[in-house]
Amino acid sequence: MIGKLTEEEFMAKVLAFHGHAAPGVMLGGFLVEAARAGLPEGCLFDVISESRQCLPDAVQILTPCTFGNGWLQVHDYGLYAVVLYDKYTGEGFRAAIDLKKLKNFPETWNWFLKLKTKQEQDDKALRREILEHGAEMISVRPIRMKEEALKHKSKGPIAVCPVCGEAYPAMFGRGGLSASAAPAYVRGQVPALRQRTQLRPPLRKNLQGKRQPLPSPPLTDRHSPRAFQDTGENGGFLRLCDRSHIRQGAGKA
Repeated sequence: MIGKLTEEEFMAKVLAFHGHAAPGVMLGGFLVEAARAGLPEGCLFDVISESRQCLPDAVQILTPCTFGNGWLQVHDYGLYAVVLYDKYTGEGFRAAIDLKKLKNFPETWNWFLKLKTKQEQDDKALRREILEHGAEMISVRPIRMKEEALKHKSKGPIAVCPVCGEAYPAMFGRGGLSASAAPAYVRGQVPALRQRTQLRPPLRKNLQGKRQPLPSPPLTDRHSPRAFQDTGENGGFLRLCDRSHIRQGAGKA
């Protein structure tokens, strides 16, 4: 069990949220539950992830804390550790990977310290080791948040940029963050509409065995996605078709 989830339920959530069965998210699930185990039942808590890779997704899968609601913060110290603390008292716990314990689990040890390339790793053995022994790779210690960290920070008044005309928190100064830090993009051009390519008409064999193009389909109204007229020995018929049904018009089939 990872918290209240079975292995199958947890892995299904990891795949749905993260996109693949990342060992970092799996191990992060054990970190989250190890830190939460020390909090009182029903406690309202916030979370700090000390890594921006994989671990924040484990938090968002297993807790109500997300980036959007502000209950999850990322302090990217490059450490694979997570802090859960009471919103009001600041009392909480920090769960981290314990390298002394990790040595007992070779697959996770080699993966965590990058001692093997991805091609050399046994992915199935690694994931199985984490699922079976993840809780044994962790150490937990109590923490107390600083007073300033518990204060709710409001965005304050809103200003309007005189250059671009967009609104932003005035605490960022004149022009907002974009005035002091260049964004990761530049102004682009609206791409031209793609020209519809002309497809070659399909070929069929005539009585002499030579290939010749089929007649072009006539245009119909916008309620008929496709229409084509088949002329053959049994007479012509108009067929209007879309993905859901086929209608036959006058003529012999």
